[in-house]
Amino acid sequence: MKKITKILFLFIATLPVFYACSDMLDTDYDGLAPKDNLDSPNDSLYYLTGIMKEMKAAADRYVLLGELRGDLLDVTANSDLDMIAINNFTATAKNKYVTDTAYYKVINLCNYYLQRVDTNIMAVGVKPMLREYAAVKAMRAWTYMQIALNYGTVSYYEEPLLEMKDLSKIKNLPQYDYKGLAEVLIKDLEPLEDVDIPRYGSFALVDSKYLFIPIKFLLGDLNLWLGEYEKAAGKYYDLIYEGSLGGNPGYKVSAKFTSRWMNNLTYSYYDGSLMNSFMSAFVYTGARDTATVEVVSILYNASDILTWTYPSLTGEGESNATFEYKLKPSSVALNNWLSQDYLYYNSTSRLIEYVKGDLRGYGSSYDAYKQSLYAADSTVFVTKYSNNVGNSQDPYHRYNAIFLCRVGLLYLRYAEAVNLAGKPTLALAVLKNGLNAQTLNNSEIVDPAEIDPLPYYCNFRDTRFASNIGIRSRGVGASHYDTIPGSRYVIPAEMGKVEAISYVDELICDELALETAFEGNRFQDLMRFAIRRNDPSFLADRVAKKHNNDAAIRAKLMNKDNWYLPTK
Repeated sequence: MKKITKILFLFIATLPVFYACSDMLDTDYDGLAPKDNLDSPNDSLYYLTGIMKEMKAAADRYVLLGELRGDLLDVTANSDLDMIAINNFTATAKNKYVTDTAYYKVINLCNYYLQRVDTNIMAVGVKPMLREYAAVKAMRAWTYMQIALNYGTVSYYEEPLLEMKDLSKIKNLPQYDYKGLAEVLIKDLEPLEDVDIPRYGSFALVDSKYLFIPIKFLLGDLNLWLGEYEKAAGKYYDLIYEGSLGGNPGYKVSAKFTSRWMNNLTYSYYDGSLMNSFMSAFVYTGARDTATVEVVSILYNASDILTWTYPSLTGEGESNATFEYKLKPSSVALNNWLSQDYLYYNSTSRLIEYVKGDLRGYGSSYDAYKQSLYAADSTVFVTKYSNNVGNSQDPYHRYNAIFLCRVGLLYLRYAEAVNLAGKPTLALAVLKNGLNAQTLNNSEIVDPAEIDPLPYYCNFRDTRFASNIGIRSRGVGASHYDTIPGSRYVIPAEMGKVEAISYVDELICDELALETAFEGNRFQDLMRFAIRRNDPSFLADRVAKKHNNDAAIRAKLMNKDNWYLPTK
């Protein structure tokens, strides 16, 4: 096992990019000739890490395209013209960030691997290559969906393209939009959803199990895009309940990742320790109690040097006054956090007192402590992807990774699904109260009609969920006390079920901005909410707001065709 772990670290850290000018057709892995069959665990692992390398190469594009076109990330005076074009929805196919080649590289490698791997090989009583086979299927599915959602359609194929003559086949490949693709991918993934993920132990500050995408998470997302909300909720719940097949005993919304005002007067945004704050969800601290893990799946850079560019584009961690970073939080993102009401429960007076500000923002998602070093338009910057936490005295470092899924996102996707499945009070409880036995047994929180009889995917009465808290309480204090009439987080009594579902749906969209800003999901989230409402203004209004309510931007985005990027 130690030998395999060493090999995995070596290849992730040092394996060069596989494709030169031949792009999709080059399958020579750093001098290792392509093989007819991958019939040994070492061969399989070598090719698997090659795919992971290409996945990481696509990471910058995933975040850049997913966030810069949304309402939360903005350009600065230092941004290059291609970034500005993406931000303004004027990008052409020649834009260096727009090309879909990086995604098709991953797909071609996946196809090459899947065609040749022998999943029946046994080692130490298990079929390790079956686990890797399932992991590669998941990587391919995620990559296919990225193409469909970013570019509108995708060329679908399962055979690797190895020679120049094979490129002619592309013209005859099936073309799918996101719906058609989701149906194909669900059929492809469902037979493998209970196959455990590969495990190689821990190395380079991260457990290797987090390097793979849980199939149940993908199935949840695919069903969510298709409007199969109960199925989506079931897949998310299965992942929440199981943890990660043989991993931790379920995923919880942990109070460990909570930032607090010390009281209603003291300006302090965590209670005495960095590691008792929302910031710690993105910081590696060594061995953790499995009950308080936040990571589900990441795209990881094993090198000590940041070889991918997103951290340098956002500028955090730089102490040089001449450093000019190119991306920053938008005024919309900042106002989202600053406008929230923080609820401080005074245990002496037993009254709720209010302080402005959601603490998931400042210090955790953005920072401004070095504002004197930068120009006036660049006084705040994104912190989530920095290798350090912004304080040279702190011994902690952030995961050198992009989060494809973490617990906060998983629960919010679950809330989105169960709300649309007709359970708005249960969904709202994810935000305010936390899903546990106490919440489910309180008819003033969850409408008994929504859970009687109790669907299996709503059963959070298991003791493993006893410590679940509301997502909002990570940044706004005692969110469960937010019961004042007129509060946005109280469903008006006069609302019928349909109105209540739409009401909570919008709250969830807002909560995604507060909890998962800059993580790569925002524009696709806005697309999904707008599509199911059949209302392009849901997206257009939010993005135009970032552009000072620019009428031309709004008009462009009222046409769904303009939501997609051009291709050559």
